[in-house]
Formats: sequence, C-alpha cells, structure tokens
Amino acid sequence: MEPEQKVPVREIFKVFFIIGATGFGGGMAIVSLIQRVCVEERKWVTLEEFMHGLAFGQILGPFSLNTSTFVGYYLRGVVGGVIAAVGFISPSFLLISLLSWLYFKFHNLPQLQSVL
Repeated sequence: MEPEQKVPVREIFKVFFIIGATGFGGGMAIVSLIQRVCVEERKWVTLEEFMHGLAFGQILGPFSLNTSTFVGYYLRGVVGGVIAAVGFISPSFLLISLLSWLYFKFHNLPQLQSVL
C-alpha cells in the first residue's frame, strides 16, 4: 500500500530526530511514541501498516530503530528509511560524542576523577 502523501525528507528527519532526542524508557516506550506521532498525529501510516512494520522490526536487532526505518521506508523508499534511521540515531550519537570529547579533554581534573 502506497502512502497517500509524499512527506518531505526534511520532515522525516526532523520528526525522527525529535523522537530520538525525547524518547525514554526502552524500546517499547519509544515504539509507542513513534506510533502516536506517525499514526495518530501525522497519519503518515495506518495502524495496520504500523503493526506490520513493528512485527517485521522485531525479527532483527533494536526494534525501535527498525520501526523508525520501516516508517521512513514506507514514506519515501530507501532514502526515507535511511533518513529516518539517521535522524533517530543522531541525538544519541551527538550526545555520546560530546561527552567523550569532554571526558578526553578534562579527564585529568581531580574533580572529574572523583566523580567517575
């Protein structure tokens, strides 16, 4: 089933970036957030299609990322899937990169060593 609307790739990235930045509580909590945003609020995907994507996403690896990729793929094909996955992962990647940089820059401080 093809989506009725052609969602801009920029919008897909933005939505999944926000989901990745604000989603807490583990895989199923994030999947319910994806469902609320993509099925109920934006109506990008029907509930039936979303459930098929969720079931497929549970086969391999982290299913919240797989579900994000499925929604992006459903909306815009391979490019949409990649954009949704990159948007979903980017907040975590950026935060870990920043914390790693701060750690390596300031790891000699006695205050930081006592905290760690």
